[in-house]
Amino acid sequence: MWFINQEVEFFKLRFSSLDKEGVEKLLCMHKIDCQQITPEEKDELKEELHSSTSKITNVDIVEFYKVPFRKVTDLIKSRKVYISQGIAYVPHTDLVSVFVSHFRKNMQNGMSHARLSVSNVCDDERIISFLDSLPGYFAGMTRVVWTTTTTPIDKLNELSKSSYPMCMRVLHEALKNNHHLRNSGRIQYGLFLKGIGVTMEDSMNFWKTEFTKKLDVDKFEKEYGYAIRHLYGKEGKQTNYTPLGCPKIIASSVGPGEYHGCPYKHMDHESLRQKLFSFGLSAANITEIAELAKDWHYNIACTTYFKALHNNRLPEKPVIHPNGYFLESRNIMAKDSPTEVEGKERQTQSSSQNLTQSGRLSDKIGTPNRIDRNSGTPLRNIATPSRSSDRTPTTPMRRIDRTSMMTPVKSVKATPKRIENHLNDDEIAELMSEDM
Repeated sequence: MWFINQEVEFFKLRFSSLDKEGVEKLLCMHKIDCQQITPEEKDELKEELHSSTSKITNVDIVEFYKVPFRKVTDLIKSRKVYISQGIAYVPHTDLVSVFVSHFRKNMQNGMSHARLSVSNVCDDERIISFLDSLPGYFAGMTRVVWTTTTTPIDKLNELSKSSYPMCMRVLHEALKNNHHLRNSGRIQYGLFLKGIGVTMEDSMNFWKTEFTKKLDVDKFEKEYGYAIRHLYGKEGKQTNYTPLGCPKIIASSVGPGEYHGCPYKHMDHESLRQKLFSFGLSAANITEIAELAKDWHYNIACTTYFKALHNNRLPEKPVIHPNGYFLESRNIMAKDSPTEVEGKERQTQSSSQNLTQSGRLSDKIGTPNRIDRNSGTPLRNIATPSRSSDRTPTTPMRRIDRTSMMTPVKSVKATPKRIENHLNDDEIAELMSEDM
């Protein structure tokens, strides 16, 4: 009841901004039993109308409406209307009471219907699991969607058709066809490639292969190489840029000759249909996606595109990030292919699991193994002098024994590697906590 009362107050505030024409449209729209009286009726009831509406000084300039008395009980309670034969004569200024009665009735019926709908929804396990996952998922929207496994660039053509969201597939095809993308397109696609596991070296080779089909290598290095290294945090302020999410992509502006942005928003209706047809979607899917995009439901259109490419299977989490789309797609692909399952396991393994499989995290970066206590390397506790009371003023045994012991063999110096290029933050933390 409290919720309904608050909505009624809000409705009164909105109604107060309507003019006479707006009120007439509202009456016609909801087919409310309310009829304006004729001038003859007003002249006949002029005295009664004047006495019942003390706030109106001149009834000739005010419109009155005939309404069944049960719809304006609040006005009757405060004695603000004239009643005759079950009909209340309501001035235009108090007509909001008629709409409030109608609005309150609809709200009460809607609340009852909503309770019934919720009870039906609770019987569907798919919807319940989806709703349960929403709070935690949206609470982590600020987290970056990364792929921990490395993605080879020779697989990008195949991945663009099976696991790319449409916005990235359009950019990939534009790059392959035109051998060039403008700055905004390079940033959007370049950060996406970074997020799915393409290394900086592979990314540089990928862009160089396409761009040098129209320009020479020196010009590419001079005009575009710096920007690619900058995206990976190797130039400038060395900022670790994250892949762009759907809100940022949807809000971007797209000019002529540019392919970035969200195709569901930035493509016109016919161009979107043609592009979806070229991707091999069915006529029913094309129509559904195009209509959703036309109604500004861009994320739902993207989810429908996902469903069409994955045999009517939906992602486990809402699609609000291109890299999240990619991960959901790879998870489904992993369920269909044993080789993909192995890749999925590698992608989701924690650092402790990596320790179990590989023996040590340090093996990944060329760190020497633990000291073998059976080798000729001297141990720290050998020949340590005892703490007995009969000490002599001679030189301590520790020094004597150390000078007489075999000199350890000098090991080959390992080539230094940048640890951040091989391990993630969790693996580095675990490596640092080990007793070397």
